[in-house]
Amino acid sequence: MLQAECGIGLADFCQTGDAVGGDFWGAWPTGRGRLALALADFAGHGLSAALNTFRLHAILSERTLPRAMPARMTGLLNQRLHDLLPIGHYATMIYAQLDPARHRLAWSSSGGPPPLFVDAHGGRTLEASGLPLGVRAGERYSSNYADLRGPGILCLFSDGLYESGAGSEDIPTAAIASAMSGAAAIAAAGRLEEAASNAVLQLNLLRSRYGCLDHSDDVMAVAVALGPASGVEPPSKQGNLLMPGG
Repeated sequence: MLQAECGIGLADFCQTGDAVGGDFWGAWPTGRGRLALALADFAGHGLSAALNTFRLHAILSERTLPRAMPARMTGLLNQRLHDLLPIGHYATMIYAQLDPARHRLAWSSSGGPPPLFVDAHGGRTLEASGLPLGVRAGERYSSNYADLRGPGILCLFSDGLYESGAGSEDIPTAAIASAMSGAAAIAAAGRLEEAASNAVLQLNLLRSRYGCLDHSDDVMAVAVALGPASGVEPPSKQGNLLMPGG
């Protein structure tokens, strides 16, 4: 439904470090072809982390949330989780509002890896910072804004994607961007569902090349394939450019 309503491709993959995991993502239409995206990673893994994802899922199921307002949503989720979580439990999260037609992104960070946008020019990290959810009541979060370039792949992921574990090399961000360059080309050709599926497939293959498959952390990645933009302004300078293979 989201792919049809918003004109995107959407795919994900998840690998839990235990029988159950603590990574979580969601997507919701916010009207006029826009959508909200969230990816959260609770500290730890296993049953305690999984129970916390159920708590977050219950909150995000409420119909009256300001889903189109990243900073307000992040602050609200922080307060609610602070009241619910046991002491010492917390989550990192990226919460974003995406306008696929204009390639405009607004996002708020409460820690965790920054989103990555990959197109024909390479990869661009969308940096932001914020305190993890549930740590301190009343924390204020900021919204960040970017105009993305042409057709490509927007990817949100947990740190388990690139962490390989003790004794192995973590996956560089430039290698993650390079792995999705072919998917970005497929998106430029207008095959958006295929592009999103190819992006997460290539990320999984990348993990095998770096020997990450036995790493015990939970892994979550979500890829959104964007076609040509309409009415997009020149890209902002926010973000770091990572050329494929760099």
